[in-house]
Amino acid sequence: MATAGTRSGTLPDAYIGAPRGNLTFDPRNAHVLMDESRQQYVAVGKHYYAIRNDPANGTWRVVQPQDPTKPGIPIRPDRAGEWQVHRDVGLPAGRPLLTRAQIDNDLRETRATLDDLLVRRLDARQNIRDTYDLTGRYETFRQQMRADQQSLRDDIDLQQGMSDFFARQIGRGNADPSYQTALEQARLQIERRRASMQSLQRLIDDADTHIDTLRSRIAGTSADLDHIRESIARADRRIDELTSQLNDFG
Repeated sequence: MATAGTRSGTLPDAYIGAPRGNLTFDPRNAHVLMDESRQQYVAVGKHYYAIRNDPANGTWRVVQPQDPTKPGIPIRPDRAGEWQVHRDVGLPAGRPLLTRAQIDNDLRETRATLDDLLVRRLDARQNIRDTYDLTGRYETFRQQMRADQQSLRDDIDLQQGMSDFFARQIGRGNADPSYQTALEQARLQIERRRASMQSLQRLIDDADTHIDTLRSRIAGTSADLDHIRESIARADRRIDELTSQLNDFG
């Protein structure tokens, strides 16, 4: 049987998926993709594999959607976010007995994974704080630009009023000769302020784009943080389980 390899195991070619339409990132689960039918997938090597969550055993499983009776192959992301087959769980009906050496090895790996998860949790929290700070600076800048726009609008209204006054006086034929110069200056000021308004609007539009991008980043990192928290809880439970199994050896 042909297989696709990971560092810790292999995936049979029979499990290679066929996503429907374009794949997008799952906002609720790090390193997970979804097709247009909302079936979840992961990328391993050159292929995509359908997966489902197995909460009872605290793992994801590569599955064949067309044959849901098959239990699937346990899989999880490593520290680099690459999906790897693992043997921490067996079939849903039960798991094999492990030797003391296997338990010791699993315990070391799980503790290393937990240490990595704790660092990633700190990094994610700091990333969210930093992104919130940057978003706030863009929002303050945008607010100032809008205030400057309002000042320009008020000035344009004033200049427009002066322009209308001078134009009426000139139209009546009894205006002071200086009114023509004043009218031209008022119209010039209006044009300049309208140009400034357009420049400010471009800055505001750019700020809007940055703010939307940063908010999307916060949402994505928050989803990653939720996943990390869940993974930490699973690792803690796994460590307790393995420690208990070691104690059974005496």
